[in-house]
Amino acid sequence: MASELVAMAALNNALQSEAVLAAVGSSGAFGEVFWQNDHRFDIPYANGATLGSAADGARHLEAIKRLTAAREPDVPTYVMDSWATLDLEPLGYRVRFADEWFVSELPPQPSGPPLASIEVIDNAARLAEWEAASVIAFGGGAPETRGHTYPPGLLADERFMFYGVDVDGALAAGVMLFRDPACTGVYTFFTLPEYRGRGLGTALLRHALNHVPDPPLATNPSEMSRGIFSKLGFRAVGERRVWAR
Repeated sequence: MASELVAMAALNNALQSEAVLAAVGSSGAFGEVFWQNDHRFDIPYANGATLGSAADGARHLEAIKRLTAAREPDVPTYVMDSWATLDLEPLGYRVRFADEWFVSELPPQPSGPPLASIEVIDNAARLAEWEAASVIAFGGGAPETRGHTYPPGLLADERFMFYGVDVDGALAAGVMLFRDPACTGVYTFFTLPEYRGRGLGTALLRHALNHVPDPPLATNPSEMSRGIFSKLGFRAVGERRVWAR
């Protein structure tokens, strides 16, 4: 059962990545056990992801070999190993990072009185602010190009929902949901450092999840957000590795 939940979460992740990449001009392809996108953009999305099941390891490896052979050695290539079972070092890869798959199969918990400052991000200018805040929250510098990671075209895609918390005119926290027929993924959950410890992120996440019609829900929590997701009924069902060459 855990492997099936990982498959569900991994497919949602790949669908979300493909939607963003297609919106910035690079369409990929889905196979039975592998998704790949030959993008060369400097944005944090994989070029390939293993799908299907952990039992498809040999097929996963063959697909990654084909992807790798088709790209020049000096072009960065990233692969999501959804079950953390592959050894890609012989192909010149190193583990970039590893984290957990968290899934909730329970209905979202009541959110309580809503924060008046919670908003749906529904215009390009506000999405650009949301994007910049998310990059800073995860330790980067403000992006030089608006729409670099989250292009405004995503606002017309009904699978995406962006939420933010406004504090005195500034976006202090945010989260993105991506819905496919089987699952809703929770992505880019952040609170800027100067606003942490106030419960803003937790309130925002409860609010957003209460707008999801049905579970299951899936995410890859950071160390900071792991406890929040656990309190909201998420549990670890597996691990993934992201490899880089």
